[in-house]
Amino acid sequence: MHFVGLDVSAKATSVCVVDDAGKVILEQKVPTDPADIIAILTSLGVSFGRIGIEAGPLSQWLVNAFTYRSLRPLPCSTRITIRVLSMSSTLSEMTSEARNPAP
Repeated sequence: MHFVGLDVSAKATSVCVVDDAGKVILEQKVPTDPADIIAILTSLGVSFGRIGIEAGPLSQWLVNAFTYRSLRPLPCSTRITIRVLSMSSTLSEMTSEARNPAP
């Protein structure tokens, strides 16, 4: 099982994927477009327990696209996103953007 944290901004989204042991599998910035984000996630060929999406103006657009592709998005506040990411034992090794999404 893998977990995803997305720090969403208008132009780019920081993507951080960790496995259930807390190992960082992917850290990358992609354009903030559902197709680009979904492509990077599905290219990993793994299953996702949760995909935490930072709540904001673009959240519903991303949630709809993820839901349509049968991915399990979890739109949440910054504090909740940090909790989702903290399921990883290597939180301190993640990028600062993935660890501390902008409020």
